[in-house]
Amino acid sequence: MNTKTGNLSGAYVESIPDNNTRHINIGRYVFDPENENRMIPRMEILQHFWPGDDPVFSSRSLDVFISKLRKYLSEDQSVKIVNERGKGLRLLTDN
Repeated sequence: MNTKTGNLSGAYVESIPDNNTRHINIGRYVFDPENENRMIPRMEILQHFWPGDDPVFSSRSLDVFISKLRKYLSEDQSVKIVNERGKGLRLLTDN
């Protein structure tokens, strides 16, 4: 977490390589301060980033993107993305 600004999105989204536009966009969505410590329904994310696509394909794509975001976060133990099985994702921070 960027302790100077209290802004999660800036610190982590900047660490994502520029060629990963969808990672950056999903990162911005997950790290939005309004979503901090809130369970974000999978369907909400899927409809936002893969509108009209096959839900099975989109869901698997989301899993891959979240896995890669976790990789970017791996060095900071104060921030993590957790699955709530059957519900969605939650960004947890140590504040």
